Amino acid sequence: MFRRERKSGSANRTSQEIAQYTQGMLKYRRGEYQIAADMLNALTDHPGPIGKTATYYGAMANRAIGLEAMRTSDFCEAERCFRDATRAIGRRANLTEYLAACYAKNQKFDRCVAEMEKSAQDGQAAQWRKLAQAQWRGGMKVDAMMSLHEACRIFGDNSEIQLQLGLFCAAEEQFDKAFTHLSSAVKNDCDNPRIHYYLALVASAQGDTVQALRHFQRSFDLEPTDMLVARQLSMTANTLQQAGVRVVLRLPESRSEQESSAARQLARYLTHDSDISEAMLKLPESEVDNDLFGVLASVLDIALDEHNDYADLHYYASCTYQRLGDGKRALEHARAALDINPKYVKARMQMSHICEQNAQPAQAAEHTVRAIEYGADWPDVHLHAAELLAECKRNERAKQHLLRALELKPDYTQASDALVAIGA
Repeated sequence: MFRRERKSGSANRTSQEIAQYTQGMLKYRRGEYQIAADMLNALTDHPGPIGKTATYYGAMANRAIGLEAMRTSDFCEAERCFRDATRAIGRRANLTEYLAACYAKNQKFDRCVAEMEKSAQDGQAAQWRKLAQAQWRGGMKVDAMMSLHEACRIFGDNSEIQLQLGLFCAAEEQFDKAFTHLSSAVKNDCDNPRIHYYLALVASAQGDTVQALRHFQRSFDLEPTDMLVARQLSMTANTLQQAGVRVVLRLPESRSEQESSAARQLARYLTHDSDISEAMLKLPESEVDNDLFGVLASVLDIALDEHNDYADLHYYASCTYQRLGDGKRALEHARAALDINPKYVKARMQMSHICEQNAQPAQAAEHTVRAIEYGADWPDVHLHAAELLAECKRNERAKQHLLRALELKPDYTQASDALVAIGA
């Protein structure tokens, strides 16, 4: 192989930040959470995917410190850590939801989000609840309550309707009524973390800290990625501990969110904007690649379930699986992309990289040359084609590509050196 040109000194700062990012990720993976938090949180203003990813894992480091503080009953420290984590990424300690939220800020996805919200509706009871909410916001509080009571008459003891009644009563500081409605809601939907959360808030407003702790704990059991609940659970535990009550909290394991609505939402974003996948794949290698690109692979799989004929989705899936070290699936998706569009330049180059990794320089050269024929008439691609051809002892063809590289870029030192190396 021919030597590569070194980057100029102008890239020093970026190189330092990349080094800090990879080192921070290493510390996070090794469980050195305080060091990881300090290093990664210093990169939150970095533009692009490095800043976004550093922000997320910096928050996750704070969350890990908070969980350990819970374990040792240092609830004040736990509350501080969850507060900092929540400020950074919101209440959900979930990479898929975080990425979906980041890209949802792009206005072009409004229609996509609207479709997601529409699919989340649970029948006519939801329409009554929305009507009541609209009436309440419009100042028609009596009408809103009447709408909900009418909904109760139609749908019976519906948990969502009871929840909304409880929230309206709580807003009017009618905490006894609120607790009654929310208790009714939780009887009909005992595994709903939102209801337990609001029950805890009402119990806290009533001064029943023990009851509040019980429902905050249950909400956290059901939704362990919710850092706002974790923070308030810590605050409530700290209050009881200060009053002399011994408190031991349960620390549940996080569940997989691969099939969550956020994953499907993110899959739609990836389908309509390839820049998202492109940006993530440009991230420097780090100790959390399996986590980060495991999420990307899962989301791309969801997107491909609906759009298996999209060559670009197969291309990005190939790059993602290659990043994960799954050469077989990387090859499958690269082939699928070329089956759909044989002239897809990026997929040709990806197939070339895969062949090169598999010690198949002749096949790699063929894909690179075809990529050039289909539009990749660029100096660096010609140089790479020459490298591969020279490795196959096809020096005359290599010379042609080097001459074309110099034609496109007369001061291309690497191409000049390569011509000398092959004796041209």
